[in-house]
Amino acid sequence: MLEQRRGWCIAGLVLAVVLSGGSLAAQEVRLLAGGDIEWSRLPYRPTVAYLSDPGDWMAIPYLNLEENLDSIRVRIGRDELDQTYRELHYRVPQPGIEFASEEEEWRHSFRRTTELIRDADVAFANLEMPISDRAQVQQTASVGATGFADALGWAGFDVISLANNRLLDAETTGLLDTMDALDRAGVGWVGGGRDLEEARRPYIIERNGVRMAFLAYTYGVSWVGVDGFARPGGAGVMAMDPLLMREDIRRVRDQADVVILSFHWGVGARESKDIPEAARAFAREMIDEGADIILGHHAHVPKGVEVHNGGVIFYSLSNFSFGHTHDYFIDNFAARVTLTADGPRRVEVVPIAGLGLDVTQPYVLEGERAQRLLRDIRELSARLDTELTIEGDIGVITPR
Repeated sequence: MLEQRRGWCIAGLVLAVVLSGGSLAAQEVRLLAGGDIEWSRLPYRPTVAYLSDPGDWMAIPYLNLEENLDSIRVRIGRDELDQTYRELHYRVPQPGIEFASEEEEWRHSFRRTTELIRDADVAFANLEMPISDRAQVQQTASVGATGFADALGWAGFDVISLANNRLLDAETTGLLDTMDALDRAGVGWVGGGRDLEEARRPYIIERNGVRMAFLAYTYGVSWVGVDGFARPGGAGVMAMDPLLMREDIRRVRDQADVVILSFHWGVGARESKDIPEAARAFAREMIDEGADIILGHHAHVPKGVEVHNGGVIFYSLSNFSFGHTHDYFIDNFAARVTLTADGPRRVEVVPIAGLGLDVTQPYVLEGERAQRLLRDIRELSARLDTELTIEGDIGVITPR
């Protein structure tokens, strides 16, 4: 009888291995990815310089290679490098709101989304500002207090991208203070550094036996121009240099099961719902190079989702929470991705409030407002040859 039981156990074990593709049980991880986060302690200054018009994304090859900087300036033109745009901004918080403490203010943005964030195995977002208590700046758009890093950890975020157009608003001091504050809060960061080597360094995290590697890049910086990009011996954020990005993916591919790229980029004007073909081609190339997921942001409005070669491209996650609002802000979504060691298995589009002052304290949407957002993302994704189905108040995409 004992031998018979052993035979049953062995047979069951073999069947489990076959059904799971060679492993006893496929380990799953839930990744939650949000877009831009900002909660400044200073008034908003609506003047920003970009490497190219914010509405037209372009890859600038070899931007991080020092010997090419002059030729890039010649090709693009100094005036275009330093161009600015102005928009109407509305300062927050809501009229009449008061906080009992600074800690309460820092946590305010996440009070209604902590369950969503903490429920994930790994939570990611883009920090759209430096955080520093000592930076002395004359021209700035947004600088948060270092205590905001504690709020990010309290809310449940595990890894933050520093590669964006705002992180150098408080110059190098702000960048270094941001990294130190996140370290003290126990929140990982990627996409910036004291030099090019550190800015390229992946942030690797393991959950449930699945190793995930994060890399982050930006196509533009603030008023400091190209000097804000990390370089050998110089601090800054990581540029979207195609050559270096390919190398980074290849280097990290053997260190992780899942490779996740963060892109802070322009993917079409806010009024346009289509993704430029050049951006699509570039994102697909990075998937073909070995990336599994691309988390896009910067457009401040949600864009479609594309599945390519088993990988998932979120062209714009838009905003997660912001300390000010714009007249063009609309509702957004967070991406919830079920991962195994083989890559993404299920994508969920979770609608979150972002219209008007809701962006200052977002929450998960339900009912007709959620349905409107989901129908829009379904249409935009269909233009990218990707099918999204609506299940209740959640959008679902099956990559494989």
